[in-house]
This record gives sequence, C-alpha cells and structure tokens, in this order.
Amino acid sequence: MGGGASRTSVPVLHVDHQQQQEPPLSHAERVIRELQQTYAASVQPVESAFRFPTPEPFLSAKPLVLLIGPFSSGKTSFINSLLGQRCLLSGPHPTTNRFTVVLSDEGEGSDAAPSREISGSVLANRGDLPFGTLRSLGSAFLDNFSGVQVPGCSILKSLTLVDTPGILESAGSLPREYNYDDAMGWFVARSDLVIVMFDPSKLDLGPQLQRVLGLLEGQSTKVRFVLNKVDTLEEQALLRVYGSLLWSLAHSLKSAEPPRIFVTALGASETPGSSGTLPHSGAPGGSKLIDKERADLIHELVDVVPSRAIEQRVSSALEHAKAVYAHARLCLAVRERLPKVFGKDKIRETVLEQVDSLVELVRKDCPPSLAILPRSGDFRKFLTTIDLYSLPKGDEKSIKQLMLSLESAVSRSIPALLVPIAQPTAK
Repeated sequence: MGGGASRTSVPVLHVDHQQQQEPPLSHAERVIRELQQTYAASVQPVESAFRFPTPEPFLSAKPLVLLIGPFSSGKTSFINSLLGQRCLLSGPHPTTNRFTVVLSDEGEGSDAAPSREISGSVLANRGDLPFGTLRSLGSAFLDNFSGVQVPGCSILKSLTLVDTPGILESAGSLPREYNYDDAMGWFVARSDLVIVMFDPSKLDLGPQLQRVLGLLEGQSTKVRFVLNKVDTLEEQALLRVYGSLLWSLAHSLKSAEPPRIFVTALGASETPGSSGTLPHSGAPGGSKLIDKERADLIHELVDVVPSRAIEQRVSSALEHAKAVYAHARLCLAVRERLPKVFGKDKIRETVLEQVDSLVELVRKDCPPSLAILPRSGDFRKFLTTIDLYSLPKGDEKSIKQLMLSLESAVSRSIPALLVPIAQPTAK
C-alpha cells in the first residue's frame, strides 16, 4: 500500500530550500495574504448575502503535484527521496493501490513527531483542505484514498504531493471498486504539476494509460514526462528506449510538437542495496546527464511550481469574484421585479420563465471585465431552492456598499496582484 511506513531515513535528493526564502517566495506569500484579506473583506460578504456557493479553500491550498505512471516506475521512491525519509512503502512489485496525499504536519511540536496516516473520509471532511468534492465519488473511493502527514519536511511547506495507484495494463479489464477515471480526472484538473513517470522496461501505453493521457490533453504546460531508471541502460539501449517513448507519447497526445522527456534516475539511492551514490550510467557522460536532468526537474518542482501556482490562485480568485458579482446582479434584478403582493407560486413560475432575458439584460449592463455570467439553467436551478423574497434589495444601503466593495475588488484590488512573479533560474 502507499500509506504510512516506518519513518526510516533515506538518502535525500538535493533540494536547495534556501532558495524558497529569497524575495520571489516572500513576495508570493505577501500576494496570498493580500488576496485572502481582499476575499474576506469584499467577496465573502456578497457570497453570504446572495447565497453564492462557498468554494473549497483554493486560496490557501498549497500547489498540488500529482505523480502518475505504471507500477514500479519510481513514483513512491521519488517522493520518499524528496522527503528524506521512507514515509511510503515502495518496491519492485505493485505497492501503491490507493491515492495517497502527502502533506505537511504543521501542528505545534510536530517536528519531533512521527508521520501519521489520515483516512480518506477525514481528508474529505476537513474544511481546511481542498478535498471536499471527492465525497461525490462515493465511499468506495474514500476507502481507497488516504493521507500521510509528515512533520519537519521543508518541501511540504510549499507543496502537497499525491501518489497514485500504479497503472497495471494486464489488470486493465478488471473492474475497480470506484471510478478510477473520474478520480484521476479530479486530481489532474486540480493539480499544478503532473509528473508522468516511465520505467524503461515498461513502456506499454495500454488502454488504461491511454485514457489517463487523454485527461492531459490541452494541459501540456503543467505536465512533465520522466523516463526514470536510465542508470540501468547502456548508451544504445537508452537511445532506443527514449526514441520509442517519444514517438509513442507524440502519437498518443496527438501533438504537433514532441513532448519534453526528462531522462534521469529519481530516488535511485533508495533502492535496496544501493550505496547511496548516483549509480553509473553506461552512456558517455551519463552521470552528468542524469544529474542535470534531475536538477532541472527538482527546480520545476521546488521553485517554478509554487510561483506559477500563486499566479493561478490570483487568476482563479478573480474569475470567482466576477462570478459572484454577476450572481449578485442577477439576484438584484430578480428582487427588483418581485411585486409587493404575495403570490409566491405564480411569481416563482413567472420569474423562472424570465431568467434568459434577465441574464441577457445583465450581460448588456455588465462588461466582461466585471462579470462572468452563469448559464441560465444553473441560475434557474438556484432560484428554485430559495425564497425569492429573502433576496436582498438593491436600495438597501448595506447592499450598495457590499456591491461597491466587490466591484472595486474585481476592477482594481485583485488585478493589481497579478504582477508577474520573478521566476528563479535553475542553478
């Protein structure tokens, strides 16, 4: 299983955590703090007043890094090497049969505590974590979902890692207890980086892996392919394997440009019997190639992803605020049209018939820079769940102030945070 293991020390992949304390990250932390303050002061009150669904905690959520690949491709060993301890079970045979979230344990006095497992049900019901909507996948999935909280790990202060069940093409026709494709799609959609690993001896892109690759279409900017364990190959074999994988991926992804493939050995020193040094590659200069490729990937993981994630959080917050503004304007338009004489059933029916025209009216009145309008059907469904007369009136002073504050946040405060964050360069 990919759950918690005994907390034994393993050789650590070199990660320069000092870089994370330099101005780029401190600026990112300041941006998130200002964004949270703006959201709490200007967006959340309007959500509450007009009953807009409160989103998962995407503002405070750390960047999510998802690892995908066939069994024994090195996903779990890579995670253990990043953590510097064997928190997840790994081996040459399939050991990860569940989705496992690896996150920081930041409780008081936690640095000296052992890593601990968290059940899927607890993860999905914790309000401070962005896994609430996984409940929709059912209890069978939650039984195959878990977390490991690791104390005192600096890389987890800026990232959350997700290990996934190794893809077994030979078992692809066997039914799972839950919808694997839906679960994988949920994590792919919410990940800031997706690392797809391959073992040189397991390059079969079978039906299950093809479906997973289909989930990655149109998201090339956040996908990194890794040909792992190349330290086991001689020069000619490496060239053949690399060329075969490159052709197969380009064909499967239907891309005009071949994907970048990192050629390295990740977590190799965790392999039983290892001396703790980078194994020799048969290719000329192989050790330098492995080191360079590995350093490039670690740079993406530790430096680039957190910076890009900040920009993504600001963009998502801006889109969300625009959706809240549009929702509030539609609610005000509905409330304005309600007669003082009560006849709720007939009034509701009339309002529901007018939703399309109300959406078009607000669309003409609100520029795209201020509002992202919902689909008519979605807003109509919302109106069926509430008492229309409970909606606030637009002439109330408090509502006017809330709307002005939200408009200011959408037009000025949040866009001002979209200043590009300087990307640190790989050393």
